[in-house]
Amino acid sequence: MSQIAFDIDQLLRAAEREALPAWEGMPMFGFTTGYYSVAEHEAMFARRKLEDYHYSKARHSWGRALCLDAPGTTVDGHTFTAYSADLRCVCSFGYRTVTEFEEAGGCQCPGTYLTKAVCDGCSWHHIGTESQAVEAWHDHAFPGWRDLPMFPATLRGQMGSRELTPKREDWLEANYPERFRTPLAPILTSRQKFGTRHVPAYSPYGGFDLAVDDCLPSSL
Repeated sequence: MSQIAFDIDQLLRAAEREALPAWEGMPMFGFTTGYYSVAEHEAMFARRKLEDYHYSKARHSWGRALCLDAPGTTVDGHTFTAYSADLRCVCSFGYRTVTEFEEAGGCQCPGTYLTKAVCDGCSWHHIGTESQAVEAWHDHAFPGWRDLPMFPATLRGQMGSRELTPKREDWLEANYPERFRTPLAPILTSRQKFGTRHVPAYSPYGGFDLAVDDCLPSSL
């Protein structure tokens, strides 16, 4: 009976897909660099799910950047939503030899993992590495953040708690301008060699803890 139920479900899903109108929204498959709103992304995700696609088909297209999920991030009308696209090469999978692969056309993949930051409030977006996308959004929503002093390790520790303790609040009031002591404002912290990711929702104000790596060249 379970196989019959499965077959019926598949037939119903196939009929549902056939009845769908032609898709005219954001491209579901393949890489695109254009600006699309959060609503357009969500509509595309919903339609792509109905299309019953396999992951490999959508590998190079945009998906939700789950590690940068920061719902409700709004600063003076600026919003932050992140998406990711995996452009690393899988073209050679299935070929027995390099010659066979090259004769079939070889690789056309850019060969990297990209992140896109989107601001719905301004129809703004930026594509780059995860760090570049996060930093570009802060340039957009928090200009001047690159000039902030480093949050002392003695007050925070190596990725300690995000709590706004009295001592931390006193230091921030003495060293950070008022516009950087508001909800969702970032802080800058010095990190060790293997802990240099910008962490969402980890500043005492609920914004990003932005890493400055003293051991490696930094984009800051």
